[in-house]
Amino acid sequence: MRQTQRAVRLIGVGMCVVLLVACASVTMQTAPLVSAPQANTALVTFVRTSVFFGDGISMDIWDGERFIGALGAGKLVQYETELGEHLFLANAENWSYTTANLLPGKRYFIKANIFPGIGSGRVALAVVSKTDSRIEEWQSKLKPMRALPADKQALESKKKDQVQAAVMAFKAGKVTFSTLRPEEGL
Repeated sequence: MRQTQRAVRLIGVGMCVVLLVACASVTMQTAPLVSAPQANTALVTFVRTSVFFGDGISMDIWDGERFIGALGAGKLVQYETELGEHLFLANAENWSYTTANLLPGKRYFIKANIFPGIGSGRVALAVVSKTDSRIEEWQSKLKPMRALPADKQALESKKKDQVQAAVMAFKAGKVTFSTLRPEEGL
């Protein structure tokens, strides 16, 4: 009887692992840590610590309709981009939004948090103050990752309608969002 219960548990755990891995949107690869952006760009670093709950769930990170990467637990994704207004989105079971006005040569940090959801996990983006003492720790302990350009294009095409609907919901004022202020840049 005990062996049967153990076998059923092992099969159940194995199926959960397969489902979680299958949920990954794109394959991410290790990337070098970028310490500073070029003078005519800004660097946005999305961080996600490991907190046990939801660690197997990755979330897609977007700049409007441009896919940035999939952010997993214990990882960070860096995004060097043009200056000015941006709408960053994260998607797991739900959409979360952060607006930003980026200044030249500045570094900004956005923390992605995950909470219990109905089918998987719900995501919430949080603006990180430039005085946050965790920034140095994140840069030394979290693993930088990036998506391949071909994978980005394929996902943008596949999720185009969903992302456009999320952006339209934001423009229609139907969602709450956080704001990354220009002065938060390091």
